[in-house]
Amino acid sequence: MENYKNDYGYVYEYGYNIGLFSGLVQLKSKRQISIKDEKINRIKKWLARNDQNVSALIISFCRKHSITDQVMIERVRRNICRIFFFAFFAGQQMVQNYVKSIGMRPEVIYLQINTSDPLNRGLNQKKSHEVITQEVAEAFKYDMKPSEIDSYQQKGNFLKADSIILLKARRRYFLLVTDNSLYLHHLVDVEEPYQLLQKLLQIRGELGAKTKFRHMSIEMPNIEDIQLDEILIKYAGMIRDKSLLKIVQASSYAYSFLQFISKRDVPVKEFYVSIMAQVDYDYSLINFSLPQSHWQQTEKGDLLYKCFETYRKDIQWSDLDYMEIPKDVKRLLRNNILHNTAINKDELSEFMEHVEGNYMISDYIEGFQGTADKNDAGLTFRDTHAEEVKKGLNNPEQKILFLTGNPGIGKTTAISDELKKHEKFFFLYTSCRRAVNDDILDKFSKENRLFSDDLVVLNTTYTDEEKINGQTVHVVNVVINDWDRLPKNGKITYLKKFRDRDFEAGSTPFYNAGDNEFRELYQARPGVLQRLSEGICEQINNPRINKVIGTFSIQALKRTRRKSNTMEHIYRMFPFVKKRAETDISINLDAFDQFVERYPVCWIMIDEITGTDEGAYLYQLLKKFLFKDIYQELDSQRRAKWNVKLIIADASITNETIIQQSLESRESFDYPKVYITQGEQDIKSLESKEISISVCNGTSLKGWFVNANSYPASKLKLSYHIGVQGIRLDKEQTKKSSNKRIENEKRIEDKHDAIILEKIFTHISGAQQEQIIVYVQNIHRIEKLKQMFIERYIQENGKEPQEYEQYMTITSQLTPKERLTALKVTDQVQCVFMTSSASRGISFPNATKILAVLQTFRLERELVEQVQVYYRMRGHKEWDHGKEKMIEFFVVDSYVYDLKTEQGQKDRTLIHLLSFLTLVRACLVSRMFGESKIGRNSFSLVPLGGKGITPIQNSIIQDVAEIIRLSKKELARKGRFDLLRELTEELERVFGTIQVQTNDEIYRTGYEPDNIFQRFVDCAKYNLANLLDFQPFHSYFFVNGMIIFRIQKEFSQRASFSVSDRQSNLELKQKIKQVKNTDLSDDLKKKLNRIYDLLDYEQRQQGKLANVFREELFGQQRYVAFPILAFTMVEQLTKKKTPQNLEENYLDVLRGLVQSFTDVSSVTPITSDYQKIPFITFQSDALEQMFTNRFQRNQLFASTETNMINLLLLAEI
Repeated sequence: MENYKNDYGYVYEYGYNIGLFSGLVQLKSKRQISIKDEKINRIKKWLARNDQNVSALIISFCRKHSITDQVMIERVRRNICRIFFFAFFAGQQMVQNYVKSIGMRPEVIYLQINTSDPLNRGLNQKKSHEVITQEVAEAFKYDMKPSEIDSYQQKGNFLKADSIILLKARRRYFLLVTDNSLYLHHLVDVEEPYQLLQKLLQIRGELGAKTKFRHMSIEMPNIEDIQLDEILIKYAGMIRDKSLLKIVQASSYAYSFLQFISKRDVPVKEFYVSIMAQVDYDYSLINFSLPQSHWQQTEKGDLLYKCFETYRKDIQWSDLDYMEIPKDVKRLLRNNILHNTAINKDELSEFMEHVEGNYMISDYIEGFQGTADKNDAGLTFRDTHAEEVKKGLNNPEQKILFLTGNPGIGKTTAISDELKKHEKFFFLYTSCRRAVNDDILDKFSKENRLFSDDLVVLNTTYTDEEKINGQTVHVVNVVINDWDRLPKNGKITYLKKFRDRDFEAGSTPFYNAGDNEFRELYQARPGVLQRLSEGICEQINNPRINKVIGTFSIQALKRTRRKSNTMEHIYRMFPFVKKRAETDISINLDAFDQFVERYPVCWIMIDEITGTDEGAYLYQLLKKFLFKDIYQELDSQRRAKWNVKLIIADASITNETIIQQSLESRESFDYPKVYITQGEQDIKSLESKEISISVCNGTSLKGWFVNANSYPASKLKLSYHIGVQGIRLDKEQTKKSSNKRIENEKRIEDKHDAIILEKIFTHISGAQQEQIIVYVQNIHRIEKLKQMFIERYIQENGKEPQEYEQYMTITSQLTPKERLTALKVTDQVQCVFMTSSASRGISFPNATKILAVLQTFRLERELVEQVQVYYRMRGHKEWDHGKEKMIEFFVVDSYVYDLKTEQGQKDRTLIHLLSFLTLVRACLVSRMFGESKIGRNSFSLVPLGGKGITPIQNSIIQDVAEIIRLSKKELARKGRFDLLRELTEELERVFGTIQVQTNDEIYRTGYEPDNIFQRFVDCAKYNLANLLDFQPFHSYFFVNGMIIFRIQKEFSQRASFSVSDRQSNLELKQKIKQVKNTDLSDDLKKKLNRIYDLLDYEQRQQGKLANVFREELFGQQRYVAFPILAFTMVEQLTKKKTPQNLEENYLDVLRGLVQSFTDVSSVTPITSDYQKIPFITFQSDALEQMFTNRFQRNQLFASTETNMINLLLLAEI
């Protein structure tokens, strides 16, 4: 009898289709699409029939499965209502995102959804034929014959599709074909709050049960001849990937539909085709365009045809998700890897045979250009590269330079050497790392002094003081040889850059808002770029200064409250510019002449531009400002006098195609991804050429592109330490799979740590002059390894190792003092434990081995950092030329299985792991050679950061959440630090019951959480046509069982201070005061100071009633997420608290579900104490674009289940 649950899939499909149609109707009411009234009325009339309602559906369902027991009928009723509710919003949101991605107001030409036979019982055939005939006649002016309908209802033909939507906009047609396959156990029998939590844990567990390497964002600009038709179908069939098999199925429908309308006289210029398959919480999607004529002869047309033929003849549906992968597929995979690498055949074969266990596979790379190799003229490759850079710097016509050489090739050195030749210059330098900005000083210094007395270096950071001796100050950090050259008594407070910062109490003001409520008094504090601009303007007019360098972090570019951005402060660094409005910029020519006379050389450099999302955006703004707004407005004589350059440097980019795709794109946002470009025929180790750079409105400038591919060694040895664990679970344990997976992987990590420790001591004892680097992104694990090192050293040597002699750690939590000490011993310390971001710009000349623990989350960003890390072994003149070096990778994965799925899950883990290691290797090889071979083709694989700009944040409650996060890092770094641990616990207690208000941006008028589900059921119970206008929510997103809202206006948070807790709060103040006096990072100290000021103000305002702190946030990309099923049990959630003895809470699981598909930061609430519906609020830069970008045409292939590397590895060699 349990087989009746299989038909819940039909219920879902029915609800999904009704939601889809409802979404179109509501888009029409908003004038976002055009759809004929006849089409709406025809479907609406059918849905208004007496037998078209959920009550009739429940009766029909029970009859089909002979369910007569009243308890069972009630159970089925609740499940059907719940599933229908869930599916309705899923379908509604999908179509609205699709229409939004088009970017125009389209017309609905053809709509195919099944509303006549929801349970697939073969009923209403006559009505079904009538609906089809009317739809086709209206769309294409063609009367289908019954025989044609029968033919097109055969397997693989378009009338079998779950849904087809054809839209038209400006002679372009947009076709979306979807096919769903759903196992709805997550929606069944969810009656109580604890069951809801268990289901959410189950969803997260099943998402986590698959390998963590399955979903990476990959973009393939200008890729041709990859035979997608061949490799996609082959992969789908060989691997039994269900989402890809559904893609094949949906592509078959698309081919049949396009063939049908090709026979009609459709006036179309181009088809944009999106084919989407959804399998539970996974999806696969392909997007491409087709010409109107001869589309069958194109590569994409051939893909559709082969899918059509394959699906109609070959595909058999039976437990495809878990079938064992054939041996010939594994053989092809192995041969492919061996053909393109130097991996040891026997070691690879052993791993592929068993998978589960611990393995080491050796490999090497050779034949690359050595960074320190010399040519016939005695110049090193580094010197030759510098000469090419200088060509662009000294060419007055080449205004924009792109320097994309490998790390350590000398990009910044070449620029600084050339800049020092000029008597007068203004150099503005920015990178994504504060430490790298500090390191630029070394290029202009000698023996702890700047190379020239008339040079001043200015810098500002977020952690600069705001008050000194009770007075508000505008701090600018300075490096200068002679402080007497600086002006006195100005509004700028110049302080030594390298100093101990002291954050005074009272720096953050508050005010009483009435009714025992207080708020932070917003003051227009001078930010990073404003203070830097003020300092630069003052020094530009200083007659005793002829050389000015300003440095700041790229992340200082922020959105402001006035819907502008902090770029306006960079405008002010050029005193001849007057900006009246966003696009109205004028130039005072007399002031320009005076400026150029003082500073004829004006170079701006963005270093590591792809290391943070703001980099590409800053480039676009600077390019427009310097060259469209200023340079192109000047006469030829003035242009000739002004040596202005915009220099873009990045060690990740390898070719011009990536520049055009990532940096020149006008998209205001993009998310981190791996770009794959076609390998070029004749890639050189050193390439330099003039390129054309588009500025604006069709105008362009000459640019200079220099790329270098090299590595500082004679040969690079590699080894891969792989640990894989299978976890057997039964159905009841599935919800715990995430925890069990973590526990098992922790045991494998412990084994790897023992191997790492052994290799450290083997290395430093066998080659005492050589350094070893241990790269781990997890600070807790770094601390653990460091402690293991200390204990082992004491055991072997009878004494403790000396920090900065035998070992040191370099992480983002280093205090300024610690970092300065570390930089002095980079060529002496034996063992370095480090994270990637903290080590940017640091070289270890005597390092010959890196032990790299590969991170298994945020893979795109991780790959960006990895490439940087692998070049840290540089700076030794002899070793960079003639010595072999080594990188050893450590990677852990696991899979969850039951008796039926063990081999299938193991095989998929094998393929994804090998794909991941191929990707890691290919990114490194692409940097060393310019390309890497995968399958039968050569590609350049370039991992890049995203693109976007975040708002200025001024949230104390967010600071609390960040303090807790940073404190836990400090706890890891400092071992047993009881005071900091107590502080963290107290902060969670005081701020653990935050209330959130969203100013009516979630529910529409008349709706509230308590009545939404019941009103939905009431509408659906009597007449499905009533649902077409049903919309209790404002604009939302729907993913992983959650409904998510963007809070665009006011977002407020309230923290209450109980009268009974006043003594505890006083003790918390004292703890903060104590902690501030310890050796912490400046960032943490400043945030703690803000919390201290808040508690101090609250204490001074205490009366008989509890005080409430309230803050309002505006303009942030802030979201609120709810589990959609929570709306079906509001009463139960209100009355019954979720048991506290469960392993995890709603806050943990909701955060995990959101993090599975987008970036997440600033999460609240701080604890999981909910009054009603569980939720989280969070900030995300990528969420909205993640939905619309699914349907972008440059996303040839996207999937949560697999990636393009998986497919390429199965191409025939």
